[in-house]
Amino acid sequence: MLGSFVNRVGLIKLYIQKGEIEKSKEQAEEVLRNDPESIAGYLLMTWHYYMLSQGEDALHWMDETLRIAPEDEGALELAVMTYQDFHSDEHKVRELIEEGLRLYPDNHLFHAKFAQINRMTDMEQTLSSYREAIRLSPRNDAYLGDYAMLLYQDHKKLEEAEKYERLALEANPEHSMNLLNFAWVAYQRRKYKKAQTLIDEAMRLEPEDERIREYYKKIHPTKNGFIRIKIEINLLLLKAVGYPTRFISELFKDRISYKLILFTVFAIELGGLFALFGKKNTFIIFGVYILFLITSSKLSKSMLKKAGFIDDEEKLMKRKVDENQKSALKELEKVLEKDSVQPRREQAHAPLTSNELEAQLSQLWNSTNISEIKESTKVNDASVYQEELQTSPTSQPARLPTEWPKEQSRWPVVIMIAAIMLGMIGRFGPIMLERADRPVPLAPELKETIQTTQENLAQEKESAITDENKQVVEQFMQDLREGTIEQAVSTIVSEDYASFILENDQFTKQLGNAILEKVIQPHMGLSISYFLLVNAEEDFHAIVEVSFGRITHMYAEDLNQTEEEETKYQKLMERIELDGEDIK
Repeated sequence: MLGSFVNRVGLIKLYIQKGEIEKSKEQAEEVLRNDPESIAGYLLMTWHYYMLSQGEDALHWMDETLRIAPEDEGALELAVMTYQDFHSDEHKVRELIEEGLRLYPDNHLFHAKFAQINRMTDMEQTLSSYREAIRLSPRNDAYLGDYAMLLYQDHKKLEEAEKYERLALEANPEHSMNLLNFAWVAYQRRKYKKAQTLIDEAMRLEPEDERIREYYKKIHPTKNGFIRIKIEINLLLLKAVGYPTRFISELFKDRISYKLILFTVFAIELGGLFALFGKKNTFIIFGVYILFLITSSKLSKSMLKKAGFIDDEEKLMKRKVDENQKSALKELEKVLEKDSVQPRREQAHAPLTSNELEAQLSQLWNSTNISEIKESTKVNDASVYQEELQTSPTSQPARLPTEWPKEQSRWPVVIMIAAIMLGMIGRFGPIMLERADRPVPLAPELKETIQTTQENLAQEKESAITDENKQVVEQFMQDLREGTIEQAVSTIVSEDYASFILENDQFTKQLGNAILEKVIQPHMGLSISYFLLVNAEEDFHAIVEVSFGRITHMYAEDLNQTEEEETKYQKLMERIELDGEDIK
């Protein structure tokens, strides 16, 4: 066997990264040729196809590996990775992981994979499994990074998340995905300088990675204060819409579509703006905000252009990546066409003999001198592999700062937003107050209709009151004529005036022979009527006051009255002469 198993794994990965597919495959076939039953050879063949992302072939070789060594630790590790990446049967993956945990409870990979398959269903189990994986492999930067990202989801565990983030970066400061994830978390937490430092490092390591470039374009412009203000304002607007939406959604326990609630809240708040500021001023505010967005967008593009992100350069880079992918696929197709002797065991699972494997490999390599190939590749492969290890970026890890740079003060942003709000209040506040105090003018037609209706209602009410009080006076006069006033006085005369009626017989006789002529109702809205009674034979005039269905007072010239009552009598007579309504 050429070199150790670990060296061959590294060589396979190296050759595939360089596009030298045949050399990669040679590493596994060499082991199989020397020992057709070697589990190492099967693992290397699986690894070869795994690295090529050829799922069908990788799963075939993985099944063969498990057939000859179903409980081998390395076989189970690679099986979990292969089935998780290429197999749709989650149950099978879980079985492999649980088998690995049963046989090798101290294997950190199985704990980490168990955490991953439980991530969407059991967060407590996920965290517990990651803690165990980290205990078994405390310097594994992937585990530390994943665990830190999980902790960042819980706002109560931010300090613990920062601790594991620091451990992950100390273990491997050049893990590009960790750098990317931590940069995005810092950006979302508005720790812009930290985010810039992390994304710059990720960009240095993987300048052509699409995800890193995408997030770099979002984070890099935050070096400008104007753009940070734009982000803060956008966050404020999102909260203004998002918080009520989430509250209503939780209130109805998600029985109503979240999008429908969001749209409704936005429409209500938009209507509120129109109501507060008016249509014209609201459009002015929107116009200023759009201008603000356009300015920040142009500023952002300018900063990215200085950093090397040019539209033409982006298109050129994507075109180059596409061409490289097409070239690699064509090369791979050629290799697969040559690979006509794939060792598939459809009917029998017996391994190839050493002579059969050597004959097939000789045909594949177009050479009969296998020993010569072994000798010629032995020194070259090992030297290339060692050279790559020495120049690998991870062999000389960079140093990230032990303490993150101090963030820019948010006070300028807060002051600016407060100034904008105060300016809007100062500009529109007096207008809104004036509008609130100012009565809304009615249309002339509507005003006339309301006035006419009110007058009709008032007349109808007065007429009803007059008729009711008139009935009281008529009943009183009838009782006087019939001599039954003593029995009826308590029902038609107020209590404090009944004695006056009973004590003045001469006066009541004159009233009994009088007739009703006129009536006035001077107090708008009150049930008080004044009736003029006239006895023409005796030249007798009297005014009867009726309030709420009872006679409360009487005024006449020959009546023994006070000066105040005499004055009122004269005024009432004048009023009746001018405004009195004839009684029919």
